Amino acid sequence: MSAGGVEAPERQRPGLRLGLVFASKLYRRLCREYGLKQEFITPYTPEEKGLVERFMRSFKEEWAWLHRFNSLEEAREVVRNWVAWHDIERPRQALDYKTPQEARKERGKLAA
Repeated sequence: MSAGGVEAPERQRPGLRLGLVFASKLYRRLCREYGLKQEFITPYTPEEKGLVERFMRSFKEEWAWLHRFNSLEEAREVVRNWVAWHDIERPRQALDYKTPQEARKERGKLAA
């Protein structure tokens, strides 16, 4: 399903802080159009938002603060590529500095 010409990832659930922008009619409509289920985290529970906060820190430090764009379309293309790289190819400290792909392959070898 798409909204605004952008394809939505399947079964995504945006974990959000409580805020007016996330309760707006436009935002709720876009969530419905994308087939997203909106969930709110419990206020004052850092353990619930730690993953989102860490992702946003990486996003800002490794991408957003380093680029200037000539158009919104250019920014969207670059952010799509960065998110794909972050989710698949970026080494993780928690995975002994392996990429998720490398860790899955290694786990598969151990299971065999």
